[in-house]
Amino acid sequence: MWFHTPGSTRFGRCPGNNHGEGSHDKDWRNSYRLETTTSNNGPGGQKNWRWCSHCESLWFNGHATWGKCPGSAAGHTAVNSADYILRVS
Repeated sequence: MWFHTPGSTRFGRCPGNNHGEGSHDKDWRNSYRLETTTSNNGPGGQKNWRWCSHCESLWFNGHATWGKCPGSAAGHTAVNSADYILRVS
């Protein structure tokens, strides 16, 4: 899962596209809704999602390991990220 601001030409680095050197594919996607835990408007969804400023991706922070970050050898960062709830729209 990755974050994209409408109108932006930045699509972040994708770990599955050319060994992390390619960008995310903007043409294939599902629609999801993110809420911060402070604006939670009901039951359901999955908490513990964060945005990584290194790779412009959302990653799940609910496991002991955070997965590989294609934007930094140090791994994903939660600095400047809210705690998001992911819901399928």
